[in-house]
Amino acid sequence: DITIIARTHYRAEWVEQEMDRIGIPWFDRYRLNFQDSWETALGLAIIELAHNPSSSLFLHRVLAAVEEGGLAYRLGDEDSLDVALKIRDKLKTYENLELDPNKVHKILDAAGMIEIIQNASAGISDAQRRTNNLEMMMGNISSEAEKHKIDLLNVINRFSGHGAVQIISGHQAKGGEFDVVFFIGLEDDVLPDYRAHDDDDKLAEERRIFYVGLTRARKAAYLTSVVHRPMRGWVKNAIPSRFIGHIPDEYFSEVTL
Repeated sequence: DITIIARTHYRAEWVEQEMDRIGIPWFDRYRLNFQDSWETALGLAIIELAHNPSSSLFLHRVLAAVEEGGLAYRLGDEDSLDVALKIRDKLKTYENLELDPNKVHKILDAAGMIEIIQNASAGISDAQRRTNNLEMMMGNISSEAEKHKIDLLNVINRFSGHGAVQIISGHQAKGGEFDVVFFIGLEDDVLPDYRAHDDDDKLAEERRIFYVGLTRARKAAYLTSVVHRPMRGWVKNAIPSRFIGHIPDEYFSEVTL
């Protein structure tokens, strides 16, 4: 469960090239339109469970999504396992669910996903936003399967981060958690962006992006910067992001390569 967070996509492309060279599988989430949130995490887990409702592994992933979203309390169930088992039992009543990337809405309808969103959201507008986000995810599933000629389960594995390093932007990091995070490109003029240096509001937003990225790590976060940053036709001297200096010394070790 590893992710790379990049402030700018061109920096991520350098890392992708290096991972290709040494044979590390990766998935670039920059091109996805949906936001990682509890409804998409649960939706992906439900689609996976539909492939084999008797799978303890797939049921565990539904349970994990329910727990991380805090859904049992919102839905009025005794615990998260009750919610996961109800979802599984609903899927089991449909014997011929089509595992078609273009028809995943039928799987989610069978599991009662829209009802879950309506009952677990903080009002009508929040429910609509989450429903729209889920619809964007379904669109991405269809296009990913068509573009790469892969089946539905392989698409779900990619989107769920199974077996590949995930590459995301600072804004996409909101809501997600990973065992290990590599936050790359942390130089002044990149994060914070050079246009934010003299604007308190913009600087606060840049600090928020840094904080969100840093706090996505469950076990460890690696913060990286370079001494020289290639630009268009020249190389610029760089200094580490000022935000790194805000972290108390006892929380990290510094390594120079």
